[in-house]
Amino acid sequence: MHPATISSAADLERQIDRELPETRAATAAVQAEVLQLFDASAPGLRRYVGACGLPRDAAEDVVQEAFLALFHHRLRGGSAQNLKGWLVLVCYRLALKQRTRLARQHAREVHLETPLREAADPALDAESAILSRQRHQRVHAVLRALPERDRQCLSMRAEGVTYRGIAAALGMSLGAVAKAIARAAVRVTNAVRE
Repeated sequence: MHPATISSAADLERQIDRELPETRAATAAVQAEVLQLFDASAPGLRRYVGACGLPRDAAEDVVQEAFLALFHHRLRGGSAQNLKGWLVLVCYRLALKQRTRLARQHAREVHLETPLREAADPALDAESAILSRQRHQRVHAVLRALPERDRQCLSMRAEGVTYRGIAAALGMSLGAVAKAIARAAVRVTNAVRE
């Protein structure tokens, strides 16, 4: 729209009417692109955000917020290169913010701790069930004890993100990503073997 060609409100209205179908078509194309990426990537992103320490409903909120941000990013003409890496980075940042928000909320609330009962697997005998539960607890303890970067790298790699994608998303070198994943994998493997 060139300002010199618009001399009245009627001219402005005609110009908007001419551009409206183009805007709708562009919006529909971006929406289709984002929905297709959502179908392909949302389940993995939910698992990734959950691995960042968020409950399932908070993880869902983070993923939805990330896809909404992607929609606006693409509508504004943002780059379409490496959208999955872009989403991982946005999810990571939103997950950190959400985790901080939830920690503050948790600190303000009074909680009555009640133990959760684990559902018994009828296929396991008592000894196998205890050993399985202990191994599971060791692995979770090791994962919680990992440095944040190592845990993020391992989680992203488990979701199928390439080393280059992890490096780009977290602002690390390829060597640092490889070392972080190797350290984390060794610790988890040792916890399983114990």
